[in-house]
Amino acid sequence: MKVGLVGYGEIGRVHAEVWSKMPGAKLVAISDQIEERRNQAAAKYNCNVYDSAFGMLTAEPLDIVIVATPLPDHYQSALAALSAGCHIICEKPFTLLPIEADSLIKLAREKNLTLAVNHQNIFTEPIASIHEDVAEGRIGKLCLIEVWGKGRLAAYELMEDAVHGLHLMRHFAGSEVT
Repeated sequence: MKVGLVGYGEIGRVHAEVWSKMPGAKLVAISDQIEERRNQAAAKYNCNVYDSAFGMLTAEPLDIVIVATPLPDHYQSALAALSAGCHIICEKPFTLLPIEADSLIKLAREKNLTLAVNHQNIFTEPIASIHEDVAEGRIGKLCLIEVWGKGRLAAYELMEDAVHGLHLMRHFAGSEVT
């Protein structure tokens, strides 16, 4: 699989590292608006770099695109990648508006492409261990889960970070969280 990455910031660098080592995959292109990041990516991964997702998608025949940009860009980057015939892994939150999510899901179905939202935390060893402890009743009945954010502004915290806590709550407590 030829892999392209949109966004080489904090989480984008994590994706680049993982995908550069993934058997059967080759990280061939990274786009980022910041020149210094592009230079770092090109040097570290010996891949083509672009200043926009659109430039990358126009120049590269990709199989899968990882969208690891800030939330306001998710929809446009995912739309461009799906339109180019690429499977998508998008960082959370998926889109800013439900109508954007619906249109991307519809397009992915029409093109028979996979569209996945990345919630990596449930696959880490500590979370898997806690989940097992909860599921097997080793810590007693789960009655309350408290979640703290990173101390950012409330609107940002809700848009960007609350989804982690909500996802983990549902993971531990089941789909019905009150």
